[in-house]
Amino acid sequence: MSNRGTTIHLKTKKLKSGKLSYYLHIYHPLTRKRHKEYLGLYLIPKPKNQFDRNHNQETKKLAESIHAKRLLEIQNGNHGFKPKEKRIVTLLSYYADLAEKKKDSSQTSYSNWISSLKHLRRFTTIDIKLTEIDFNFLNGYKEFLLNENLTKSNTKLSQNSASTYFNKLVATMNEAFNNGLIEHNPIQRVKKIRPAEVVREFLTEEEIQKLFNTPCKAIRIKNSFLFGVLTGLRFSDIEHLLWKDVQFTEDQGWFIRFRQQKTKGIETLHINEQAKELLGDKTEDHRRVFEGLKYSAHNNNLLLNWTMEAGITKHITFHTSRHTHACLLLAKGVDIYTVSKILGHREVKTTQIYAKVIDQNKIKAIGMIPSF
Repeated sequence: MSNRGTTIHLKTKKLKSGKLSYYLHIYHPLTRKRHKEYLGLYLIPKPKNQFDRNHNQETKKLAESIHAKRLLEIQNGNHGFKPKEKRIVTLLSYYADLAEKKKDSSQTSYSNWISSLKHLRRFTTIDIKLTEIDFNFLNGYKEFLLNENLTKSNTKLSQNSASTYFNKLVATMNEAFNNGLIEHNPIQRVKKIRPAEVVREFLTEEEIQKLFNTPCKAIRIKNSFLFGVLTGLRFSDIEHLLWKDVQFTEDQGWFIRFRQQKTKGIETLHINEQAKELLGDKTEDHRRVFEGLKYSAHNNNLLLNWTMEAGITKHITFHTSRHTHACLLLAKGVDIYTVSKILGHREVKTTQIYAKVIDQNKIKAIGMIPSF
């Protein structure tokens, strides 16, 4: 395909850290597609000393050099020539740039990217080129995650942590391949680390009633958790819920219209009157419903203390509210397809884990029948 008319501009994007990240903005007129190529190069905003100014100057020169080289590649493409080599992009810099972009998504996702990057840097002290990564490197990193003592207590990672961290490298290689930075994707030859099945804790109706009856030191913690129980929303969606998302019509009643933080899909979720009451009094449309709510160790402790005061000994996290909602629906006879849609799952098989929990409880209940 001809590259005639393709434009490429050097730009910067301000990150949450305050740094400016260089990227190339490329537009293909034939396909009318635009995409960005992040360079893994960063400027220090408001340099305070000569060292910072020298860094910015050298970084700018390097970015402009890469820009000029990519322009030349485009021109060669216009005349039927292929560039002799791909643009040099290293693994750790590209990986770090992808991790930085996750700051705009959920805090959990960003934390997992940062943790996985730390392990990747321990595995490879040399920032190798993306084009140099092969099966042996990828399989070696997989074995490293599974067998080395990488936790703070100098023990092995759990199967699920190893799976999560390795999947970040899988995503990085797939992104590099889709952006044309590598011609072949060796990650396709490496088996993923299969996550272990975990016990999904959930609350019974009796325990939910205890929580409604038990005061909490932070009312937004109590209301947001119980709102999750009644709606099945993820914590990230509850955290970012705006008043403009809460809507009412005569024929449909109360519902929320929102964009999922995890999948970025637009969802419409109907809520009952009790869930609506937990939202409190409405303020401006642009303000968050549970203002001040965020994921933190402090809020986790408040949640834990509240559940303990209610006499609940289970290990409860904010995500337990979502598990509880799913199990409540299935226990009440709601079909798994409908539960899947309510939870916003893309595939029904994701919801089937909750059905297994309900089946285990049925088996346990039968086991409680006394002998006669």
